[in-house]
Formats: sequence, C-alpha cells, structure tokens
Amino acid sequence: MKRLYPLLLLFLFLLLAAGQELTAQDHSELKNELSSYYRLATLKMSENGRWLTAWKAYDQNRDTLLVFDITGPGKPVEHRIKVKSVAFVGTNLLLTSRLGQAELLELPEFKSTHYAGVNNAQVLENKKQFLLHYNKQKQNKLELRQSDGHLLNVVNRVVRFFVTKDNQIYAFAENPDQGYDVFRIMENTIEKVYHTSNRISYLDVAKDGQEIIIHEQNQQDSVSNLVFLDVQAKKSYPLNEILPTTFQRAFTDEIGDGVHFLKLIVPKKQQQNEMVDIWRGNDKRLVEKFYPPITVMTYIWRPREHFIRKAGTDKQPKALNIRNNRYFLSIDPWKLQDYLSDQPPIQLFLYDLEDDNYVVLDTIAPQYYLSGNGNYALSPVENGWKLYHLPSKGIKFIEGKHLSMPWFSTDCKFIIFQGEGAVWQWDLKTETLTCLAKFDEYITKIANCKREAIKSTYGRFSMRQVNLSNPLLIELYDPETNQTGYSLWHKGKTEIIIPPTSHYISSLTYNQSLNCFSWLEENYNQPSQLVCRKTDKIPIAIYQSNKQDDNISSLKQEIISYTNSKETPLKGILYYPLKYKPSQKYPMVVHIYEKQNRLANRYPFPSFYESIGFNIRLLLERGYFVYLPDIEITGKNGPGMDALDCVNHALDALAYNPTINKERIGLIGHSFGGYETDYIATRSDRFATFVSGSGHSDIVWDSHSFNYGFQIPDYVRIEANMYKMGVPFSSDKGLYFKNNPAYHAEKVNAPVLLWTGTEDKNVTPDHTMAFYNALCRNEKDVIALFYKNEGHVLFQQQTQNDLTNRIMDWFNYFLKDSVECEWISEGMNKKDAQ
Repeated sequence: MKRLYPLLLLFLFLLLAAGQELTAQDHSELKNELSSYYRLATLKMSENGRWLTAWKAYDQNRDTLLVFDITGPGKPVEHRIKVKSVAFVGTNLLLTSRLGQAELLELPEFKSTHYAGVNNAQVLENKKQFLLHYNKQKQNKLELRQSDGHLLNVVNRVVRFFVTKDNQIYAFAENPDQGYDVFRIMENTIEKVYHTSNRISYLDVAKDGQEIIIHEQNQQDSVSNLVFLDVQAKKSYPLNEILPTTFQRAFTDEIGDGVHFLKLIVPKKQQQNEMVDIWRGNDKRLVEKFYPPITVMTYIWRPREHFIRKAGTDKQPKALNIRNNRYFLSIDPWKLQDYLSDQPPIQLFLYDLEDDNYVVLDTIAPQYYLSGNGNYALSPVENGWKLYHLPSKGIKFIEGKHLSMPWFSTDCKFIIFQGEGAVWQWDLKTETLTCLAKFDEYITKIANCKREAIKSTYGRFSMRQVNLSNPLLIELYDPETNQTGYSLWHKGKTEIIIPPTSHYISSLTYNQSLNCFSWLEENYNQPSQLVCRKTDKIPIAIYQSNKQDDNISSLKQEIISYTNSKETPLKGILYYPLKYKPSQKYPMVVHIYEKQNRLANRYPFPSFYESIGFNIRLLLERGYFVYLPDIEITGKNGPGMDALDCVNHALDALAYNPTINKERIGLIGHSFGGYETDYIATRSDRFATFVSGSGHSDIVWDSHSFNYGFQIPDYVRIEANMYKMGVPFSSDKGLYFKNNPAYHAEKVNAPVLLWTGTEDKNVTPDHTMAFYNALCRNEKDVIALFYKNEGHVLFQQQTQNDLTNRIMDWFNYFLKDSVECEWISEGMNKKDAQ
C-alpha cells in the first residue's frame, strides 16, 4: 500500500495537468458580435429638469458618462470617459471628476474648465458651491468655489473635509509646525477653531455645524481620545478628563440638546490557552468565534455638564440610540437565541436616563421601526403591528394584515402604511385608520421617504420618516400582471406620473419640486430607453440604447400558467430562440430557483461575464428555448420533491409546443437552484443534461454542519428557511433521506456538470465534491469545476468568462448535433450512449 500511494499522487498530478490544458472553446465570434452592447444606469437630473446624465456600462468598461438635453431628444449632447463622480452645480453646470482631475462643464455652451491634481470633488447641498480637494503635489489644498468656478477660499495641507446638510464646511489639516488644526470654511473667511498636538483621524460634525467631536490619537503612545468642541463658545471638553478609559476606536451619534451617544471599542485580553477553541453546548454567541475579541462599551455623554454614564448592563449589553435624549433601548441579542431561526426574537428593554432604570418593554420580532423623535415605535406581529409609546411604556395593537412597511410623519402625528391595494394613515391621536389613496390590485410602496438605520448588528432597527407637507411618490406593482407604475399623492389628490406598464422601470429620479421625472424603461424585447416627463406634459423618450440590437424586437416570449399537484397557481417565462422558425425543432435550457416571474420584462443583456455562468441572451443567440418556471416549496413533501413536482408540471404545460425538442432539454440551477438541480437529476428522465452550481448535495450532512458564511448552524436554513423541512433530521429521517440528492446518485441517467468556488463559505465545496464522488462511484458521466479563490458566486472576470464559456460548451455538446469539445469528451465515459 505504501508503494501505491506515491503512484496515486503522480497519477492525480498528471490528470490535473492534463485537465488544465483543456480549456473552454473559443466563443470569440459571438463575443465580438455582442461586445458593443451596454447598460444604462444611475440617472441624475438638474433641478430645472432639462439636463440628465446616465452611466453607460459595457461588460469591461463601466465609466462612460452621457449627458442629455431633454429639449433635443435622440442622442447625448456630450459624453466623458473614465468618470468617477458627477453632480450638477446650480442649474446649468456639471461637475465631474476623473483620473486626478475635475471638470466644470457649462451647459448649453459646453465650455469646460479643468482643474488638475484633484482627488475629490463635492457639490454642496445648496448646489451653489463646490469643493475641490487636491493631491499631495498640490499641497493637499481644499478649495471652495462658487458654482461658476470663482474661487472663494482655500486651505492647504487638508487631510479630510466634512460638509453638513446645512452646508457647514469643516476640515482638519496638518500644521507645518506641530500637530493638527481644525478649520471652519466659509465664503469670505477661514476660521481656525481648534489646534492639537495629537493626530486627528476624524470629525463628527453636528447637523447645525455648531458642535464637533474630534477623534484624536496621541502621536507618542497611540492612545485614543475624543474631544467635544463647542464651536460658538470656542470651548473644548476632552472625554478622558471624565472617563479615563483606554479604547481602540470610537463611534459617536448625535442625539440632540448637547447629548451624544458613544460606542468605545476596547480590545479584550487574549485567552491564555490559544491552542484550543472551546465550543460549549449551551453557547448562544457562536458568531463571536469568528471576530477578534473586543468589548463594546456604550455611554451617554453630556460634555458641557461633564456628565458620562454607561448605557446597558451585563444582562442587556447592547444599547441603541433612538434619537431621544431621555430614552434608549437595550437588548441582550443572545438571550433567546436557539439557532432555530436566523432572526430569533429579542427581549427589549427601555432605559430611562433621568431615572437611571431599565424596564422590560416587550419580546419582539427583530424588526423595530421608530419615529424621528424616538417616542413611538412599531414592530410586526401576526395580522398587524404593535405600536409602542416609549415615554408611557404603552403598547397598542393596530389590526391589518394588509398593512406592510410603516413610515412616521416628520411631525410625529401620523403613521403611513404601504401595502396591498392602498396607502393608509393611522392617526396617533385619534387612533383611527383611514385610506389616503386607493389603488386596487396594486401593492404600494412609498418611494420618496427617509430611512435612517440605527447602528446595530442584531435585528433591523431603523427610523422611518415621511414629510406629509410634500407630495408622496407611490410605487404601484401588480404581481399578477407584473406591471409597475408611479403616482403622486398630495393633500387628498392623486396624479399618475407613470401609468402602470408591463415595462420594467428602474433608476427613477426627480427634482426637489417633484415636477420633473426621468427613468429607464425596458422589456424582454426592448433595450433600455431613457424617458423624461414634466408633470404638465406627456412622457418623452430621450434616448434608446443598443439600437444595433436588430433582432431583439422580434424576440418571442410567452408567460406559461400552470399549477403544481396542490393546485397552486404558478407561472413560467418561455423565451423563443432568436430567428425562430416554426418549421424547426430547438433544444431548451430550463433555469430554476424559486419565483422568477418578475424577470419577465427584463432586457436579456448579453454577457460572457456572469457570476453564475448563466446568460439568457447567449442561449437565445445560439438557438435555444429558455424556460424559467416558478417553484413553490410547501414544506410537507420536502424541497426536492416539491421542486420535482413543479418542474414536471411546468414541462407538461409546454406539451402544446412541437418546436421544443423534448429529447434535448437541459436543466441548470445555482445555490438553492443547484440543490434542486442535483435532486431532480436523481429522479427525472426528462432532461438530457444538468448543470449545478454551488448547491447542497447532502442535506442530511448539511443539517448537522456549520455555516461559516453566516456563523450559524445550518439546520436553521434546512428546517425553517429556504428548505422548509419543518423538523430536525432526528424527527423524520425518512423525509430527509427522500429529499437528499447524494443518497440517490445511482439513479442519475444524464451527464452532470458541477461547479463551485473553493472559498465558498455559504455552501462549502465539499457538497460539490461529495456529489462528484457519488456520481463517479456509480460510473455516471460527470465533470466538476473548482474555481480557486472564488466564493458562492464568481467575482473575477477571468473566471466568470471561463464558467460562462464552459456552460455554453456543455449545452452545445449535449443538446446539439455533432458538436465536439475536447475538455468535455475527455471526461466522458461513453458519449455514444447518450
């Protein structure tokens, strides 16, 4: 046996070397043909609505900027390449930055002023001024300029600058003598407001610009400190005078009225015995196994009063700032953690700063939405919402399963609910629910609102506000017809901005007055076009992308309706091959995951750089039907059986179509779709080949494994989430065995291509290797691709291109006649038998 081991290693080495020589086939002809295709993205609009910019993104070049004039639709009036940032200054000026320089473009004259050596450019909120921060060769100077480019002020040796929403500008700069200076920069004056011999790393500037927290570090011993600066009184208050605690890093939140919320990161002492990592059976904090040992200490600080108090206790260690200078939330995120859900409930405590006490408020789902003043909060419960009034600690129930995401009015008098069929308003005083605007058949969503996340890694805590003195922009979506529209509501009146359309709408942008709108509009047979509308006029198509795409307008698509065995209505998207001829028969590729119907109105953009290797357009170009059926996982029979049932019914629904070659159908899926593909491969004889990426092949194993991507046991996902098994393996082993691909590998009767990233922490590559081994042991035709230094999806363009090419090779090889491919044929046992 000892003599055989080196021979085995040599054989594996030679096999690997041989495999490396067998590359994917050259699809350069198709790639060159499609290389001129591009996407439009990220619209920006001038306040008067006349000028628009859009990014033009090719597969390998995504930094081209187009400039449009809506008074002259048809083509861009200007373009720039290698642009990093863009913003409108004033009404007819455009500021861009790229490759160490900035450009101020005057419209419509198209006169340019260039500024060399610029690292960063920023337009102020008022659009009347802008800042240019130069590189070291230009002495790191910071210039404040008028919208027309006129120089107003300049500061040299600036390290960083900060701008508030009120256009207050602060910067810290290296002092040529010693230390650092903090400057306040205005149109006519520059005021030095602070000097220190320490190194400054950051400034937290209050919204009104009158208070600053300066993050300092002693240049001798690197000890950190915070200094509160009252700008108007020109007085500073160092934190270490009242809290002599050594910390590594600090995060600060402004609360208001001179109160600040501090999180100090303190390194923990390393364990004495580092050779063993102990995992205890009652450990609820497994996530901490994967991060450096730290302690987060939370404080409430009133600098002017020399007041500091710790927030949170040993039992409720995580304190949350809710923008209320008296009340704070405190939680123990691990107390109710049982690892049966990826979002366990949280026991919520309310801390009263004045009384210095903690009260149990409630046990909630890990979703909590707060008013802007921190007095009210909402958390979802079955058939409605719980409403909390924090000062009184009162809790009330708002009934309505149709009520979805809530928004508090900025004056804290109302709650606006989006949801099914309407937008509703809850009056906090009268406790009544009324319909603001009715939109039958549509799911509503408020589009112009303000959301501020509360800094917490546990649950979803956020402040959600909407200003009812301004119009509400409401998105309307009909899931049955896949139509989207937009409407304005203001003071009881409704105005349709974009009539509900089957086109896919994206990048909606608008001016502050909400009387000018622009968006991108596309469909399966129409490349993206730029559309603009003023509220008193009809929409105008400004620009059509990819005009060279002559074939796409003739692309045929059908929405296939079918049901599973439980009579659940489902849909599938069927794309016909480009240049389709009814007299011919064509192979078909079926892609599966879960619900895919919302993709029906997306333009099939051609790309060889796909993170999962699947591109609809490439297959259509090569003469394939492409089918995207929906799958419904119910939980009773198991995910594999449910997927098989749905796919069988989806295929049955195509019986009417004689041009689909039923003997040449391939199935492809990734992640959960990869698991579904693996399972169906063991139970179906309706497919000529399979392609599975990063999928679980052994759910019995996975139900006892650990997910290193999310740092939780993976039985969470298997039992409760996507797989919906409903019970642990120990309670129903038969259900797990029945739905486990690896246990039925001997039943596979068609070639399988597997792929994964070797660094995948979500679905580890062991699953691909296990299914590969099971297929090999049962003498099935299989090839597995292991992409080095890649994860659950592929990010490197070289590997994306390789995978996309190989998947195209694979389908061409097994679904078409007389196609030779060396890297595949070398790995097959018997092609002639297929």
